[in-house]
Amino acid sequence: NNISFTQYDVVTQTWEEGARIATLTDLKELMNYCSIQKETLKTIRGYRVCGSNGNSIFIPCAGAYEDDDNELLGYECYFWTGSAEEDIVYHFSMDEDDCIWDDDCERYYGLPIRAVKEIKANN
Repeated sequence: NNISFTQYDVVTQTWEEGARIATLTDLKELMNYCSIQKETLKTIRGYRVCGSNGNSIFIPCAGAYEDDDNELLGYECYFWTGSAEEDIVYHFSMDEDDCIWDDDCERYYGLPIRAVKEIKANN
C-alpha cells in the first residue's frame, strides 16, 4: 500500500505539481546511495544527507509527538513515508548511533514528512 500521489498524500494536495510524500523505495535509496553526517545548522541539530550528484538536504531532529509531548526534539530525527503494509507504516529514524528505516511506529505518533519532487530529464 502506498498513499504517494493519492488524495491522502498531504504533499500532493498542498505543494506544487509533481511533489509527493517519500516512499519506502525513496527511503531505501537515500540510505543506500547517500552519505549521512550529523550537522548543526544555525543551532538546529540534524543530519546532512548528500547524494552522489552533490545535492544535499538537511533533515532536522524534529522528534516525534505523542499527545502534546515531544521529548525527542533536538535529539532524534524521524519522518513518515507514504508506504504501509496493513497496520504498519514505514518511517525513517536517525539518532546518535544509528540511521534506519523501520516499521514499528504506531500511526498516532506525530512525525514530520519529507516531500519528494520528480525531476524530468530534458529530451
